[in-house]
Amino acid sequence: MTVLNSRKVIFSLGVALGLLVQSGCKNLALVTNAVGGDPNSPLLLERVPAPGLADILEQRDKHCQRSKEARSRRLERMTSKNQAEAFETIMIASCEPDYYPGVMQTALLSLRKHQDWSSGAQSFIKLMQDVSDSQQRMLAYNQKLKQKLEQTIEAIGAIEEGINQRTEESPK
Repeated sequence: MTVLNSRKVIFSLGVALGLLVQSGCKNLALVTNAVGGDPNSPLLLERVPAPGLADILEQRDKHCQRSKEARSRRLERMTSKNQAEAFETIMIASCEPDYYPGVMQTALLSLRKHQDWSSGAQSFIKLMQDVSDSQQRMLAYNQKLKQKLEQTIEAIGAIEEGINQRTEESPK
């Protein structure tokens, strides 16, 4: 992030804090927009065709400052069919990757056909692909653990059933 961008972020935070104090928390939507940008704003790739990594991280940070509900609503409106929407989807999903593993994976798959990325965008996509791959491995591992747990519970149930049958059959 450049010094100018840092000053913009600090200024935005100052404005947001001032608005919050002045309004007594009555106009929280205005404060959210001052900090996180307009949720209906144009997509990053529509505004900056070849964004640098600082631009990408700044836009991602704006998304992450929004509420989870606001991010979810924004994701619902995007189809990830075009390059700009898929890229924006990845930025939003990266705020809480645990909640959006399938969304991120789908968006990353749709970006594979595009090769005309700035070096910053390439770096960000590679990082998000690594995060997504790690998540997929973790989900697969958790699924295996779940299956083993279910098998263990079934085996314990069978053992208990056998013990109960022996107890009922034994002379008293």
